[in-house]
Amino acid sequence: MTATTTRSVEWLASTHPNPPEAHAGWYRRQTVLFPAGHVWDAVELPATTDSTAGQAALHELGISGPVAHDPRQRIYYVLVPAGTAARWSLPGTQCLGNSGDRDRSDCWVGLPSPARVAGPGQHWAIPPDGTGRLTNPEELRAALVAHAATGTQRQNGGGR
Repeated sequence: MTATTTRSVEWLASTHPNPPEAHAGWYRRQTVLFPAGHVWDAVELPATTDSTAGQAALHELGISGPVAHDPRQRIYYVLVPAGTAARWSLPGTQCLGNSGDRDRSDCWVGLPSPARVAGPGQHWAIPPDGTGRLTNPEELRAALVAHAATGTQRQNGGGR
C-alpha cells in the first residue's frame, strides 16, 4: 500500500464512529457503513454502466474530492462538507446527510476501502487523498447545472 493510500485509509476510517470496525470490515474486503452528515455528506449522482464514460463525466464536472462508485446501484457518491444536505436541492440528485428532515437525518453510506480503486463491485472512482479534501458543493452544483444545460442544448439541436 502506498503512503497516500495509507493516509486515505486512516482519514476515511477516522470519519467512522468506530474506526477499528471500519478497518476490520475493509480487511475482510467488505463495504463498511458510514454515517453521512457528521464529517461529510454524500451527493448521489446517477452513474453510467460504462466506467470509461463515467470517469470522463466526473473529469468534465471538475470533481476534486472523493467519489465512490456503486456500479450495481448505478450511483456515484460525491463526498462534500457536512451540512450540504440542509441546503441541497437539484433535480436528479440528492444529498445524504442531516438535512433537518427527520426522515433523512440518519443516513448511512456503504463505502469500500480507499485502496479499492477498481471493480468488480463498489470502488472509488476518485479515491480520498488522505488530506480530508472534499468537493466544493457550490462548484459541483454549478457544474451539474451547466452540464444539464449543455445536454439540453444538444438534444434540441443546438451547441454544435
